[in-house]
Amino acid sequence: MIILDIETSSADPYNGSLLSIWAVEFENPRNQFYGECKAYEWADIQERALEVNWFTIEQVTDRTKQTVLDLIYNFMQWSNKINDRTIWWHNVWYFDLRFIEENANKMGLVNNFWLLNWNYRTLDLHTIAYSYLIKNKIEIPMKNNQSSLNLDYVLWLVWLPMEPRPHNGLNWAKYEAEAFSRFLYWKKLLPEFEKYDLPENFNF
Repeated sequence: MIILDIETSSADPYNGSLLSIWAVEFENPRNQFYGECKAYEWADIQERALEVNWFTIEQVTDRTKQTVLDLIYNFMQWSNKINDRTIWWHNVWYFDLRFIEENANKMGLVNNFWLLNWNYRTLDLHTIAYSYLIKNKIEIPMKNNQSSLNLDYVLWLVWLPMEPRPHNGLNWAKYEAEAFSRFLYWKKLLPEFEKYDLPENFNF
């Protein structure tokens, strides 16, 4: 299975550009992918997005970086070597996969994008954590009459610290991978988190 994170130039998958992709094979966490690219020429670049992902204008317009097309192709080549390409993430289909798909379409990969062999079935950390709270009769945090279960709260449930600020896609993906392992297998995954104990009396 593949745990995925991306950084983008805006929150709009139809007008924004990919800036980076990070992924790890869950069953073999040493198998990781990371790549950065320059934003495509007509992309919307929002200051707020750069504040979140910590890229600068100079970095996202650096002509020496690979193109969006090259980044997607390199990621496709990496992921196609993995037997189980089911994607895991936190609301992955709503943002990450849609963003990659829209950028692939803009780059002329309409017919080739699905060589990734992805489908609409994904695994979602929000759903797993939500189910855990229901089973253990723990109140679900709400905002505007719907779940506000964010990543920091999910990490807290499995005794992991908050993601360091400023946000970094590489860090975020590692934190999510570790959280998945602890929820599903009550098992540590990555050496970076070895010092953090597993939850006691974990009932999932």
